Amino acid sequence: MAEDSVEEHYLGYKRVVSKLGFEAAQSQYRQQHNQPIALSLLIEFHYLQHEIYQYRNDPDRATRSIRAGIQLLSKDAFIHDEAQQIVQTLDWFDTIESENQDQYEGLQAVYKGFIHLPTRCELVRYVARHDPLNFDVLASDLIQIARCLNSRCLIQLSEMISSVVEEKPACAAMVRHSLVERQLLPELVTRITVLYCQDEVRTKRLVAIH
Repeated sequence: MAEDSVEEHYLGYKRVVSKLGFEAAQSQYRQQHNQPIALSLLIEFHYLQHEIYQYRNDPDRATRSIRAGIQLLSKDAFIHDEAQQIVQTLDWFDTIESENQDQYEGLQAVYKGFIHLPTRCELVRYVARHDPLNFDVLASDLIQIARCLNSRCLIQLSEMISSVVEEKPACAAMVRHSLVERQLLPELVTRITVLYCQDEVRTKRLVAIH
């Protein structure tokens, strides 16, 4: 299926959502026979956005709903085999949603959805690996999410940020600085400092002394 056709099918799915409701669209479009992977991913990204918005005040219910409804993005083997396709489709999803002004919270809502998946760390690790030019945006989005999460989700987000830093250790100082500046995730700050930033912290202390 050509890219234009995939996008048209995705927009058709969204029209069904607006006219008949989310469940009807899911029933009609999810995992059709021979459906292109890109279309399945677009629908799963949209599902994550929708469920995060729907259950924004009930993270436990969001977890149950997301784990029940997500198929491809919850499979380690699929993520490993289709990592580049996932990242490319995520960028495409962001473009489509921006053009149609339909985003709930941009990609932040998708990343919030990742939190509820057992594959969350692998997902953001591959985003960092295959979309390096947007690493700063990814890190910033993950850090900004922290202010609206409960304690359990904060632990899971901390795991995700740690995975991103492991993938791009050269960016550890930037991530650490952002966390310190916002007074977020002190245990993660300590971990990043010990593993990646001891020399930088030591240098700053020496400069301050002199």
